[in-house]
Amino acid sequence: MQNANPYATPNAPVNDMGMGEFGNVKILSANGRMGRVRYFFYSMLVGIIGLILLGLSSILFSVSPLLGAILVFIIYAGMIVISFLLTIQRCHDFNMTGWLSLLLLVPLAPLVFYFIPGTKGPNQFGPPPPPNSKGVIAGAIILPIIMVVLTGILASISLPAYQKYLERAQAANGVNIQQNSNQ
Repeated sequence: MQNANPYATPNAPVNDMGMGEFGNVKILSANGRMGRVRYFFYSMLVGIIGLILLGLSSILFSVSPLLGAILVFIIYAGMIVISFLLTIQRCHDFNMTGWLSLLLLVPLAPLVFYFIPGTKGPNQFGPPPPPNSKGVIAGAIILPIIMVVLTGILASISLPAYQKYLERAQAANGVNIQQNSNQ
């Protein structure tokens, strides 16, 4: 009879996470689960891309108001649909039905999706989401900073332009009032 080597690698399957398989990331699906960091990153990404597309649609709006309005409607509808799909997956992560995603329609209520932790291990909606990659974590940190910087840049450009517009409008209105009183 052979003596068992106490230093040999174990023959039993070992899973350090204790969770088994991970689910796939599906952005344009209501199936599956999504963790908090990935949800935050994708939500910010949808918002930024939507704002860029809305800015570009303003060019078409100046050419044809009808086509511009249709494009704006399509962009907003797409942003809303993708936001609901992401939120449904987020609800699935903490083992709740996707109907809870209707909280997106209530002001400030969607913040709850950033704070509720997901279920450890598989739940009724599937295996846990994969661990966040370094790119997702970096994006979740960098995108809010980019949004704050872009907002500051836009404010520094638009506020002086708006002030000049007000001055011109007041000057033109003052001229019209003086002309009407002289007649």
